[in-house]
Amino acid sequence: MKLVRVESDINSAKGEADTLRDTTERSDNSRQRRPGHSPAPYDSLISARSSASHYLSDNHDENIDEEAVQYLVKQSITSIISFNNYSLPVGATNRLKSQGITYDHIPVSEFYAPTLEQLNQLQDTYRSQKVTLISGGFGYGRVGTAISALQLFAGRARSDGDFRTNNVDSPDQIRVLKNLRSILLNQSL
Repeated sequence: MKLVRVESDINSAKGEADTLRDTTERSDNSRQRRPGHSPAPYDSLISARSSASHYLSDNHDENIDEEAVQYLVKQSITSIISFNNYSLPVGATNRLKSQGITYDHIPVSEFYAPTLEQLNQLQDTYRSQKVTLISGGFGYGRVGTAISALQLFAGRARSDGDFRTNNVDSPDQIRVLKNLRSILLNQSL
């Protein structure tokens, strides 16, 4: 399994990688990071982020083999929310299910922004899980948008600069987060 990075930045104060520990190299030369601190409360959830499993350069590359499932189990991951535009093959979802790991697919095309409806779906799914891995493609734009959205839902005021720190990489992704931020601010008044 190629996990480029796993971060606990939903619950960190700044969402920066300096809150992480336990970086190790895997046999396939990828890096992994495990959340290494007790998170601030957001429904007592811990989260992680990564590139799509076995991602090489195309979203079709995603797959989760038995070694990857065992790695996720070892990391205590109980849920995956994928923002890849392609769903996992049936065999991969069956492997996950056999180990008690749920898989939710919210399809978003590469370099595009999720809709506000998809961000609400993300929040609903995330809040019903325990330890969630959010993945998609390389693990930046769409995943950074998801991380930023969850931070907004958790009541953290996030600036455009914070979105960029979370690796949100397209103007449309920034725009949907600004819209979400505005909606949430208006609801809290």
